[in-house]
Amino acid sequence: MAEITYTTEEPFFDTEFISTKLGLVRICQFVISLLSLIVIEIPRCKFLRSVNFYVFIASYCLIFSILVIIIFITRFYRQLEQYINLPLTLMANEVVALILWLIASFFIIFASCDHGPQVAYIIAGILGFLAMIAFSYSLKISYNWFRNGTLTILIHKH
Repeated sequence: MAEITYTTEEPFFDTEFISTKLGLVRICQFVISLLSLIVIEIPRCKFLRSVNFYVFIASYCLIFSILVIIIFITRFYRQLEQYINLPLTLMANEVVALILWLIASFFIIFASCDHGPQVAYIIAGILGFLAMIAFSYSLKISYNWFRNGTLTILIHKH
């Protein structure tokens, strides 16, 4: 039997992705979604529909951001581009996330428990608006990728 050896010119993990603008905005999406899930659980008003909707949106965006980070760190997006229109798929998910964050943020800011409005809900609403900013910036990057046909991500220099 012949021995098979694989040679790659680049490492499996692209650690430089974290220092790009796209990588930083994806990490911001992850952190904001995680903080949103933590903050929304503080008041313990579980039976409000707006709280359940907010938790759903934050969970969806947390999972989405983790998947996208993994796809880009492992350079799997190069293989995905051969089978699906990746920039269009990312744009669709980002538009959905942007609209849902807008709705959830407005609902959660005006939610109140038995004792009136909770500060944690106002903070969660502000985090939702920050998530909207992060998703709109990544939407801009995905749109440029879709329009130009190539992904140009710049390394953020300190």
